[in-house]
Amino acid sequence: MKYILPCECGVKHTVSTNDAGRQLTCTCGKELLVPSLMALRRLEPAVETADRSHHATNDLGHWSRLCRYLGVALGTLGIVCGVIIYQKNNPFLRDITSETTDQNLYEWWVFLRQGIDTPSTPQELGFSQHQQLWEMLFIGSAGLLVIGVALLVLGWILARKAAAK
Repeated sequence: MKYILPCECGVKHTVSTNDAGRQLTCTCGKELLVPSLMALRRLEPAVETADRSHHATNDLGHWSRLCRYLGVALGTLGIVCGVIIYQKNNPFLRDITSETTDQNLYEWWVFLRQGIDTPSTPQELGFSQHQQLWEMLFIGSAGLLVIGVALLVLGWILARKAAAK
């Protein structure tokens, strides 16, 4: 239940039973002590109306929590997908020095000497397309991570606005 607590300056403050025993600061600067529950019930009851600011605060709190949960979920999904994609793609990222023999070096030198304009073999095309697919998936997972962080920041901003009201 809400009650009206008047100040000496004429401003009327709406207080609830949860505020009993607390101090309020009036717009005039005076500190008001909210009376105990017994004394509070002797005050004039406040007319229950739809308080827009209360609903706006609750809405901000709701959106803040939703943004934070979605941010954590999308960020985690982005990290997990990135790790999985890296682990799946890692075998294709060979270390040339560990597999190189003199014969392989000579074949590479002959290949490079032929020039860049030589047509790619079907194996090279398949590997290139495979690499592009994994790169796109990795970029997508990084995008999920960025969106998750953005939602976390938005949730933090909304929580601060809700706390300020």
